[in-house]
Amino acid sequence: MWNRNRSRASMKSASTSGFKVIRFAASGYWPLDHQMWINETTRPLFYSALDSVFEDASTFNVQLIPSMMWQVFTFVDVCNEPMSQLMRNTSSCSFNLTQKYFTAIIERYATKFSKNIYAWEIGNELNLEVDLSNPGPVASQMGTPTKRTSLDNFTTADMQSFQSHVLSWIHSLHPAAKVSSGHAIPRQEAWHLRQSYYNKHRDWTHDTQQQYIETMIDQNKGFDLVSVHLYPSIDSHRFNLSPSELFQYTVNQMKQRNRTMFLGEFGVPLPDRHNKSSPMYDFTKEMVEIIIKNEHDVLGANYWIWEFPNQNDSFSIYPGLDDDTIRVLQSGNSE
Repeated sequence: MWNRNRSRASMKSASTSGFKVIRFAASGYWPLDHQMWINETTRPLFYSALDSVFEDASTFNVQLIPSMMWQVFTFVDVCNEPMSQLMRNTSSCSFNLTQKYFTAIIERYATKFSKNIYAWEIGNELNLEVDLSNPGPVASQMGTPTKRTSLDNFTTADMQSFQSHVLSWIHSLHPAAKVSSGHAIPRQEAWHLRQSYYNKHRDWTHDTQQQYIETMIDQNKGFDLVSVHLYPSIDSHRFNLSPSELFQYTVNQMKQRNRTMFLGEFGVPLPDRHNKSSPMYDFTKEMVEIIIKNEHDVLGANYWIWEFPNQNDSFSIYPGLDDDTIRVLQSGNSE
């Protein structure tokens, strides 16, 4: 929905400010959004838009993390299938459509723009949909079903199997590339939800620290980068740890297991990041200090989100409006 001039100006602004790695949505969120690529008559317009992102990245010396399935349900909704088909049936429309999309995009950019690809990412926060009852967003006016059913349910084992297929595609198409899962911090109850998947009622008991780490490992199995998205919310206060302390704990645990972490999203919304009395105000500084301290164990971190008009009243940061936050982030870049 944004024109190239706006996209280019925003990328230039980020690069000039010292931010050289940009994670972005490389597919539509809703089925209707994704139609530009699905429809062969409009596909050249899609490629023209995506080409411009990579071309501008080359111009401004930026590396990209294309998140390939920004909303994983988009692919099954385009095929009018439930999620179980994508996860369990390699002959399904949605599975083949997903493979076709990954193949087309990676083949198009992996060689020509190899120096501008920081990593590939399977998608955005797929792990928050696993082991639930009737997961997935609904917006029928945007092409989704009017409701989800039990056929949309999938297990951790299903997700691991699907992820292994996608990893094999990426590694065969771009062997030198790193791959991120794109996962968020697991749900507080993720381990218990997994164990109770086949029960009549899901178990929403909060996980122990050991169960949390076990879930992190299992959900990110096979990936070069163990992805986590972490915000200073109530959900991130766990085990008597603050959100930033939880992140440091997670980094320590992954280090012991020789796993490299990637902080795919973190940030502070308005008005808290402008309010020094807010308990969230120092979160960005705390996280950046952890990144600097653990530079060999955390490959990188992406703040959510740079100059995004849809979130002007919450998470979007802009030079001139959020200079305190930007200076904190730059302090991490300078190390």
